[in-house]
Amino acid sequence: MTKIIRGDKGIYAALIILLLLSFINVLTTYSDTNGVGKLMFEHAVYVVLGLLIIICFEHIDYKGKLFRLLMIGACAISVLFLGLLYSDLGIGAARAVRTLNLGFTSIQPVEFVKVFLLIYICFVCNEKLELINSSWKDFLIYLLIPIGAIGVVGLERQGLSSTVIMLGIVFLVMITTQIKKEYKLILIAAGVLLVLVFFFIGDRNITWLGRIDKLFKFELSVKDPANAIGRGGLFGTFYGDGKLKEFLANIDSDFAFSALVEEGGILLGTFIILVYAALLLRIAKIVLSTNDILGKYLVFSLGLLIIIQAMVHALVCIGIAPETGQQLPFISKGGSSLISMSVAIGIIQGVAIRNSSNNKLAS
Repeated sequence: MTKIIRGDKGIYAALIILLLLSFINVLTTYSDTNGVGKLMFEHAVYVVLGLLIIICFEHIDYKGKLFRLLMIGACAISVLFLGLLYSDLGIGAARAVRTLNLGFTSIQPVEFVKVFLLIYICFVCNEKLELINSSWKDFLIYLLIPIGAIGVVGLERQGLSSTVIMLGIVFLVMITTQIKKEYKLILIAAGVLLVLVFFFIGDRNITWLGRIDKLFKFELSVKDPANAIGRGGLFGTFYGDGKLKEFLANIDSDFAFSALVEEGGILLGTFIILVYAALLLRIAKIVLSTNDILGKYLVFSLGLLIIIQAMVHALVCIGIAPETGQQLPFISKGGSSLISMSVAIGIIQGVAIRNSSNNKLAS
């Protein structure tokens, strides 16, 4: 009888720990509200949906036609959602329109776009490598134009930080491929130029300059996430006694690490970092044990996305990086992030299953 869950046990262990912490994050953030039960139920629905997505992708061959069809459809829908941010369905202020209101729910398209853009690049670099390296036209059609278009829309609608991180991960992945060196340099130069143009002509550069200035002044106020970590000390203020939620919006998503460490202490923060480190090691093991290039690309790129996003979130919370709005994977409350990260983990598990000796990974 075929097992329903066959993926890497180490990844599942880390994932379960992070998801349990996500429920604590919801309780910590909304402990003083009457609607916490409803919020917990909504979060539980997303967690269950995410786990189902992971299990489903375990059973789909990443080299098969079904997977390809799913990815084509998902890429098309993600790009459509990103474009709809220009319509009346987009929610936000000025150009920072990050959320799409679908009536029955709302989503943040960039959370899906960055996952499926990486998957698209993996397939292109695996299947169109010879064409791209032999033709400028194919390089433009398959890489420069798609990545550039996503970058422009992202900078215009989603904001600087999310798009810069997304493009940065894309370029890191591109460096590991066998695309011609000059093409890699062109992509990096084009990305840097694009960001600089939007930074200097956009109306959000004042916001970012303010964040950078605040970071280098080394002045902590009661509203700073880093101050919350210091307030927590070694053992934390205990559940419900945190003060950060009284001053900051989106604490359950953008500053989840600070909220947890304030009430759980530096010991809890260290434990969370170790869980992500363990997840990184398991992903690295899968990359090394994968036999085909496509599988290596997929695991490396999606694993890099998860770990870098977690790292950026933590750096913001401890005051080393300016605010970026990046969520903490599998811990921050938010349907779009949780579902997109679940797709990434599901694909990683699918690759792991099909590249382990005797179809089993050491736990």
